[in-house]
Amino acid sequence: MQEQSWCQRCRLKNRTPENHKISQNTYRVILYKGPAQNTGKLLASDVPGNWEDGARDVAQANGHSFANTLTDVVGNNNNDVKFLAYNNVPPGIPNVKTKSNGKGIIIIRTTVGQNDGAWIVHTVPGFPAARTGYSWPAAEIAKGHLLICMTIAKTQINAIAASLFHAEPFVYYNDIPETETAGMPDFKKLAEAEIPTIPPFTIIRSIKLTGAGAVPVHIYSKSAKSRYEMYKKVILKSLKKTIKVWSRRDNKLKGDCRVPERNIRLIKSPVEIAGHPTNIEADESNWIVSEPGNIFCFMDKPYAKSQATEPALAACFDQAAIFARFNTIAAQFLCFCYYQISQIRKILDAKIQMVQETQIEKENTYRAILYKGPSQDMGKFLASDAPANWVNGAAAVTADAGHSFAVALNDVVRNHINVKFFAYNNVPPGIPNVKTKSNGKGVIMISTAVGVNDGAWIVHTVPGFPAAKTGYSWPAAEIAKGHLLICMTIAETQINAIAASNRNIRNARFQKISKGQIPTTPPFTMSRTIKLTGADAVPVHIYSKSAISRYEFYNKVILKKLTKTIKVYSRRDNKLKRECRVLQRNIRLIKCPAQIVDHPTNVEADKSNWIVSEPGNIFCFMDKPYAVTIQKKSQASESALSICIYKDSIFAQFNAIAAQTLANNIFTFDYHQLPRNASTLLYCIIHDSSLVIYYVRYSYCATQLLKLCISKMLILCLGMCHFVRNATHFIRTKYFLYFLWKVRAILYKGPAQNNGKLLASDSPNDWANGAAPVTQNNGHSFAVALTNVVGPHANVKFLAYNNVPPAVPNVKTKSNSKGVIIISTAQGENDGAWIVHTVPGFPAAKTGYSWPAAEIAKGHLLICMTIAETQINAVAASLIQIEPFVYYNDIPETETAGMPDFKKLAEGQIPTTPPFTTRRSIKTAAQAPVDIHIYSKSAKSKYEIYKKVIVQALKKSIKVWSRRDNKLKGDCRVYQRNIRLIKSPAQIGDHPTNIEADESNWIVSEPGNIFCFMDKPYSKNQIKEPGIAVCIDKDAIFARFNAIAAQSPEQVELLIKLE
Repeated sequence: MQEQSWCQRCRLKNRTPENHKISQNTYRVILYKGPAQNTGKLLASDVPGNWEDGARDVAQANGHSFANTLTDVVGNNNNDVKFLAYNNVPPGIPNVKTKSNGKGIIIIRTTVGQNDGAWIVHTVPGFPAARTGYSWPAAEIAKGHLLICMTIAKTQINAIAASLFHAEPFVYYNDIPETETAGMPDFKKLAEAEIPTIPPFTIIRSIKLTGAGAVPVHIYSKSAKSRYEMYKKVILKSLKKTIKVWSRRDNKLKGDCRVPERNIRLIKSPVEIAGHPTNIEADESNWIVSEPGNIFCFMDKPYAKSQATEPALAACFDQAAIFARFNTIAAQFLCFCYYQISQIRKILDAKIQMVQETQIEKENTYRAILYKGPSQDMGKFLASDAPANWVNGAAAVTADAGHSFAVALNDVVRNHINVKFFAYNNVPPGIPNVKTKSNGKGVIMISTAVGVNDGAWIVHTVPGFPAAKTGYSWPAAEIAKGHLLICMTIAETQINAIAASNRNIRNARFQKISKGQIPTTPPFTMSRTIKLTGADAVPVHIYSKSAISRYEFYNKVILKKLTKTIKVYSRRDNKLKRECRVLQRNIRLIKCPAQIVDHPTNVEADKSNWIVSEPGNIFCFMDKPYAVTIQKKSQASESALSICIYKDSIFAQFNAIAAQTLANNIFTFDYHQLPRNASTLLYCIIHDSSLVIYYVRYSYCATQLLKLCISKMLILCLGMCHFVRNATHFIRTKYFLYFLWKVRAILYKGPAQNNGKLLASDSPNDWANGAAPVTQNNGHSFAVALTNVVGPHANVKFLAYNNVPPAVPNVKTKSNSKGVIIISTAQGENDGAWIVHTVPGFPAAKTGYSWPAAEIAKGHLLICMTIAETQINAVAASLIQIEPFVYYNDIPETETAGMPDFKKLAEGQIPTTPPFTTRRSIKTAAQAPVDIHIYSKSAKSKYEIYKKVIVQALKKSIKVWSRRDNKLKGDCRVYQRNIRLIKSPAQIGDHPTNIEADESNWIVSEPGNIFCFMDKPYSKNQIKEPGIAVCIDKDAIFARFNAIAAQSPEQVELLIKLE
């Protein structure tokens, strides 16, 4: 009995010596693992009729399909098995640059007389590591992945290689001997990493999987020199069928239905793999199915414009069982695309239906608001007779009775002789292929009974609902989404005003809307006011715009009409942002997730769009999201409608939802008397674990870069639109970490002083005398801190940098930075330290403590901070920008694995691409937390660091202690953004210092509480040089240095600007 093929092992739940011998050869398995799933879904060749649950976690080294398959790839126990592995993100090889996205393995057996082989294609980066044991990358559990194992004849690998050769994969391992591939020129090219330089640049190869029921596999590939878009120009052209695409995608390539029976249809997300959810954002796989069948294709490139200039490969299976499984996934939420242009007019004529309608209760007020969260069967209900709180819906929204909107729509979905209605929906029930720029959905109902003036207007967000006169039916797909439904009772005589806004007028206007007419003459924006019926009539303002109006609806219509700040809950894209330029006319975006009482909702799954005003009491239902591209067209060129209800109780309930994220531990103080260019004041005060932000609202000029507060859970920056907009070249907020830092000691040694003045973390309220002269090798703080830098220690490693390194003459560098990063390599330890200082030629590594004698005459500043070892990458990210000269580094790579910025720092790399200024913010976790902000700029940035980086970041005046040239002066041109120069001499406690002999450069803010250590003096030449500032936000430290700056008022150059 011959040894089993590799993919046959995929089928085995447990690989044992007894079951290691099997003989059937065919494709063996497809594994599809959904995002955040530990186990995948398995489609095996012997039972292809359904997905099966994976036997064990994919992270485990045995007992499941692909661990068994890869036994002889990750292990080194079988000398007869050889393989070639390729991956654009190869394991253990950082910073690979390749246009390929291919990942896979070709395996063969070298046993005499054997013709067995396998080809595995997959989507997992950094996997598998060759000959080093099975290891699934931990980060990839969160993502969806697809793995396909195919058994082939060894003689077929040249055909595979011919296709891969054009896809230009990165081969990271190959031990297949040339004797096995003799006469296979394409495999030789693949193994030697050749790329195609002459046509053809697209290629098709066909193979058959081994076995009785051989499955044909067609391999399509193109090289980077081919400019074809892979999906349309290669796959569609070859298959000559419509294809349905599951893939991540950009906003450039769309569904394409221009050619009959050659459509490209995009499968909507999310979907399910037999009970396991997946979505295109988290799913790394790209695949297509044909229509009609029976073709399934594994694609190595996503459906995006960029792949037109990149190599790509598709492996297409012509097998009914495989096709059926993936086609079932595609059918769950297929975004159909239609090309029958001749039908459009007929559909447009039919899209708005005038049909009979529901009996209206004579309750003379608004009736109800129903807010259903994503994945909730029942919504939260706000009724007119009890508007103070949300209550649970009486029954599931899918039930045709027993809840508010089933009752309200009773005579819409059924017949009533005296009730008529008018229904509109951009996705009308039973009418496919509607093309409309509108996003409106609603029903207008009236009673035709003599003498009755009752009516109702329902606005909602549910596509395909309600179906007229055919029974109540909530669309099943909409349970997963959030929806908002509002029912308002109105007088029948008011429907003309509603029609005018929905657009167009008199009852002539109602006739126009019922006939599907659109506005062709101005005005293209409109406001109408109605009042809900009843004694306590609720005013409702209806704002609308036609598609001919090019106004952005939220900013140019709603904000202008309400003349108030608005808080927006809506899906949104990355184009429309918060807007804070106009005083008291801000657009603020409500963060998600949020809670509708105890029902969670989020903007990704919630189809509702609404706003609340600030100050209240306005709540508005919006029919368009706050976006440009969500509808795949410009919202500015689409029609839109808003229904604004002026009712304090309704406002209060929706404002409470907005307040969960907008104002969690945030207190706002409005200073209306401040001028437009007044400073925005933002203090971050950490009280234990609570984050409190105080800020002055309505600022414009001062919002370019504010202090960012970081808690363990989130980053809050409320209402600071320009902060978010303008700070992007300084910071990437999503990469911020919570750091455990504390300041251990600051030593300030005055010129000609042997002992410095010490400011310790446990007694920061006054300068203390240094315990011993700085020249001594013990008995004082920094001699102790540097013990294992200047002397050997088995478990202490460090990186030292200095522009004047010890014993290295004639160093040329634009950097002026000096410091040491220290870590402990002891098992289980996470200790580290960062020392910044001003002493040239110090400390000498591993040669004993020695303070340079020439530096006694000068003033110096040394700051020691304890850090967690895991955080040195953040420090390195700032240091990279300033291009320091690293003169010693013995930190092993095993300690800095996964720290790309530290690797760049250690290797002396310099930044060549933006950003050329960076900011990292950290804070301590001690009882008295200390905030530390690190600002750095590279030589490529032409910013003057004091003015263009520090002042702009702090938004305060600064007082500067530094040597200086005769070019840069004090600067007081911008109100509350002054640069004031501290005159010399000054006193550090009772030690004198002066700027001529003092090598330190530092600043303090006005007002406090910020002290910054600067590595560059205040002179013109630092504009073209790298620079760094370490800013400590601690009142006690600030007070000590501010006392130096303010010893006598006449010692500070004050240039006063009269306003």
